[in-house]
Amino acid sequence: MRLAHRFAIENDLITADMVEAIEFPHLANKYAVYGVPRTVINDTVHQEGAVPEPMMLAKLLEAVDEEAPPPAHVHRHEHEHEHEHTHDDEEWDEEEEWEEDEEWDEEE
Repeated sequence: MRLAHRFAIENDLITADMVEAIEFPHLANKYAVYGVPRTVINDTVHQEGAVPEPMMLAKLLEAVDEEAPPPAHVHRHEHEHEHEHTHDDEEWDEEEEWEEDEEWDEEE
């Protein structure tokens, strides 16, 4: 638990609480605590046992990545007007985008 608290001291975006599983059995059940220490990050990522700092940092980054929205795809086209297009990578349709660009060009 000391490592989680050290992270919290170093970064205001991190908070750390230590709970005695025997005194709070409802929390022990909620977070499936069968061994200690059990570190739970954002209710999604768990770490059993004491681990070195690099491993805990990796778990912390994993939890943050799970909550972050996927990055948008931004690119520029070479044509008369300059504007950026933002797309979700999975739903991006280049042909449809070129049609939108041609419509935009006609409006100018």
